[in-house]
Amino acid sequence: MLDSYEEGYHGDNGKAWDRLSWGDGGHKPGERFPTYLGNSEEAQRFKALNGSSEAEFLQGLLGFTEEPHSYKATPYRWKRFNPKKTDLYRAETLRRSDYVTISLDDPFVLSRDIDKEELTETYSAVAYANELGYVLNVSLTICWEMLGVKPKNSSRDESGLHELVIHPLRDWLKHKSNFYWLYSNEYSERSGLHTHYLFHIPKEHADSFKSYVAKRIKKINRNPQFNTASFKLRLDKGMDPYKQWMRFQYLCKGINRNQYMEHITTGEKVYIEDLIRFRYENPGNNHAMRRIAHSQNLNKKVRQASSFKSALEKSILDINVLYPRRKFRQQEKTEAENLALLKNLQL
Repeated sequence: MLDSYEEGYHGDNGKAWDRLSWGDGGHKPGERFPTYLGNSEEAQRFKALNGSSEAEFLQGLLGFTEEPHSYKATPYRWKRFNPKKTDLYRAETLRRSDYVTISLDDPFVLSRDIDKEELTETYSAVAYANELGYVLNVSLTICWEMLGVKPKNSSRDESGLHELVIHPLRDWLKHKSNFYWLYSNEYSERSGLHTHYLFHIPKEHADSFKSYVAKRIKKINRNPQFNTASFKLRLDKGMDPYKQWMRFQYLCKGINRNQYMEHITTGEKVYIEDLIRFRYENPGNNHAMRRIAHSQNLNKKVRQASSFKSALEKSILDINVLYPRRKFRQQEKTEAENLALLKNLQL
């Protein structure tokens, strides 16, 4: 006969896991707080994140107690990959082995990978934008060589590239919205030098933005004819933070495979590539240009002035916390409403 702990383990584990699986901590203000989830590992994790009662949850929400964090590190156990890129993955495996002769002329031999400081800084910038209520809901990829734009691999040329996009877009948004952005520069055999951008565009301006981008890219084009494959635009009017985080991770797929971080509670070492959903792709050896960057209104100095510190800055290495699935909801309770709840609980 099973003892009381074993008897309820599997059922309780399922209940706790259901609450944790959306990545927002497992509980929201106004919900009925679960009174019993058992003693499973997932139940203990739920308590660490949310407390053991509605009162403890609200106290944590209002900042009266230390912000809860994951009990243990949870990296990705498998990677997303593109079957069409099988040859690319195979070539990289050979490049890292002793089975192929590597030439210094190989544009991938000294890859400019994203390091852990860059990952932490860029992640924190996006998390801060979300904290302000903005989702980077637009993904734009521009293949410069398809447009006849061929920089000479220098920071000055890079600045010129982004003046073709970021500065005009900033002016276009001037009276419409705050301008938040980030980009990642990469090189591939198929597309040459290309840049992945993430922007925030208000949904009411989505359609006009699509038209603006199409006209802007055609204006940038220097070839006799315009190649429609030179850019790819995706726009999420739903402002889904999880889609944003998936696109962010795709921008970070060319990440350092040898660096690791230590989890805040357990000290467990996690390689930073295991915090990225997508399989590694060599970004090329373009060391003269910035690998990844974001707008100044999201930088560390601005964040510190607001006393903001992201989960990754705190070394919380749980993908369910790092990449929440929750959408922003108008009906979520305000701080005043939460204070009223605390008063009713006579805390």
